[in-house]
Amino acid sequence: MANAENNTHSSSSSEICDHLRPYKKRRYVLHGFTNVATSKKSVLQFQKPVPMLKNPRPLRDRCVSDIYEYLRWIEIDPTRAPSPNYIEKVQCDISAYTRAIVVGWLVEKTDKYELVSDVLYSSVAYLDRFLSFNNTPIDKMLLLGLSSLLVASKYEDRRALTIEDLRYIAGYSCSNQEVVNMEADILKVLKFELGSPTVNTFLTRFVTVGQEDIDNSSLHFEPLSRYIAELSLFDYHCLKFLPSLVAASVVFLTRFILSPNTHPWVMIYFFMCI
Repeated sequence: MANAENNTHSSSSSEICDHLRPYKKRRYVLHGFTNVATSKKSVLQFQKPVPMLKNPRPLRDRCVSDIYEYLRWIEIDPTRAPSPNYIEKVQCDISAYTRAIVVGWLVEKTDKYELVSDVLYSSVAYLDRFLSFNNTPIDKMLLLGLSSLLVASKYEDRRALTIEDLRYIAGYSCSNQEVVNMEADILKVLKFELGSPTVNTFLTRFVTVGQEDIDNSSLHFEPLSRYIAELSLFDYHCLKFLPSLVAASVVFLTRFILSPNTHPWVMIYFFMCI
């Protein structure tokens, strides 16, 4: 009996992996980035934290502080955030690896169809929030990923994907009605609250502020930040951190990579003023 269950689980895992295998396409995002600070001495010797810029342009607008204060208030609402341990407490059939496969598949498809980055982050958020409340079998993960992408594209992008687009993406492995039913289930679980902030919501602002005092970083700073932020989507353990904290950490790491001799803790001055 145990062997039969293991064989069934293995076949289901193989099936979803076969559907989602194309995500393994390598992305040479970091090609061309230079960092001459390769010696231990150059990495460890920082400058003293630089003072906050005098009247920095991005911080002048009072509305910005109010907006991001509201966003931070939303992100701490437990009803609008995924559970950080839903795989251990709710799910019986999927693992962090299964989730990473689906996330990688979403990354590839949003890139292929040139959807805005908010679609990717929101679709992953909807996926995690749904899984936080519903025990989902592994053979439904592809359908859940498709429907999450459908909902996110409708909410975030002016050019939403159609059900036919999604069925084509999935090799017609699901019917129109199955996609519609799963979409309805997602909206019901999320209580139609689709506007929760993601890492990308905060990253857009933090990237603008985070490179104010770094010379010649404009060409590399934002793409590297967004690449690192996408990597965080794959890690199930990042769910225990607030999106704003992940975004701040991404900018911190980007500053360290591009300018290792500039003390990255200068960012605390910026974030206290946002």
